[in-house]
Amino acid sequence: MGASARRDCSVRDYSVREQRIFSNYQRLAPMTATSTPPCLGLAPPLTCSTILLWPMPFMFCSCPVVGLCIHDGTWKSAVYGFGNQNQLKKLRNQSNLKPVPIVGAKLKRRWPVSYCRELSSYSIPFLGADVSVVKRTQRYLHENLDQSPVQYAAYVTVGGITSVIKLMFAGLFFLLFVKFGIGRQLLIRFPWLFSFGYFSKQGPTQKQIDAASFTMTFFGQGYSHGCSTENNKPNIRVCTQVKGPEAGYIATPIAMVQAAMTLLNDVSNLPSVGGVFTPGAAFAKTKLIDRLNRRGLEFSVISSSEV
Repeated sequence: MGASARRDCSVRDYSVREQRIFSNYQRLAPMTATSTPPCLGLAPPLTCSTILLWPMPFMFCSCPVVGLCIHDGTWKSAVYGFGNQNQLKKLRNQSNLKPVPIVGAKLKRRWPVSYCRELSSYSIPFLGADVSVVKRTQRYLHENLDQSPVQYAAYVTVGGITSVIKLMFAGLFFLLFVKFGIGRQLLIRFPWLFSFGYFSKQGPTQKQIDAASFTMTFFGQGYSHGCSTENNKPNIRVCTQVKGPEAGYIATPIAMVQAAMTLLNDVSNLPSVGGVFTPGAAFAKTKLIDRLNRRGLEFSVISSSEV
């Protein structure tokens, strides 16, 4: 089992690695995935006496003085992820899981480039693994805790039209090159060039890390308790937020350490059987959000009102 687990963990694409581990070790060993903020960011609105349907997070990373730079490890994950799309689809088809029921009207997807009036910024779909992690969380909460599943879509705010144009060119180059082996090698070798300076092999400087922060704003719609979900439009709107310091080198270690402390101190509130768990599934009944709030990762309900 150990050798097999090491082989599965060596898969470079996060989504493929996560799916393979989930498939092989679902009932053997406790484990949590990343994507803690989006997973747990759904918890505050679920406690507001609502049946949540459509939470849509918009992520914004800020580094206003010295500019934003991301280590190329994230870039490599994206390259290998798109390069292994067919393998990921095959793994998911092998799981033979029943589809999670859709409650209420189906979520309408936004355009690939759309304007978010609430945040006064253009946005694009978030292409990371968060969406699949949240979907797996919703499956667990529905099947084991009898919670109403939500429909989830994630986006990244990118600022003004100039940033949109730069990202469109970078996206076109990326999608063209990632289809071929030599193209993937070029993308990995020259991340700074193909990402227009957003990714580099050196990663952010200490000054950039100190100046950076992130905000995830969730806009959701749903039903108040007692209101039928059939043939009725949602009558509740909820806005929640998760914000904190620099996401990769500061917020992630905070979340990891507090998750470990929760595993040690909140044993009675953890799932009763072993398996592969997402953060939202593993920590659904724990006080992890309270721990994170006390250490600089703030989870808050901005507004909740009837439509």
